Amino acid sequence: MSRSTRLCAALGFIALLLGCTSSNGRYVSPYPTKWVKQQIRAYEMPTNSGVSQVTRKVIYAGNSAYLIPSPCCDKFDYLYDSRGVILCAPSGGFTGLGDGSCPELLPGVRARGL
Repeated sequence: MSRSTRLCAALGFIALLLGCTSSNGRYVSPYPTKWVKQQIRAYEMPTNSGVSQVTRKVIYAGNSAYLIPSPCCDKFDYLYDSRGVILCAPSGGFTGLGDGSCPELLPGVRARGL
């Protein structure tokens, strides 16, 4: 095996290892963070003239949190903080009951009472 072949194989192996490592994040949002922030700003507009996908605002761990449903079936509906970071999934998924990591803070959401 030539030197360049071994070098390519080693670099390929390193790339494979890096590609297979898990991320630090627990969730992967179906929406870009910038879009989530835009939806929250539109929801918070005092005139309510902004169209927003946010369906509910709640207090979670002492801060405002916003529920945005996922775009399609059997996916979690995520609760986002004001920075667009996912806090938990109180509803959605195959069972409709979320991921089980949210406290019962959204009455009716588990029953899809959006």
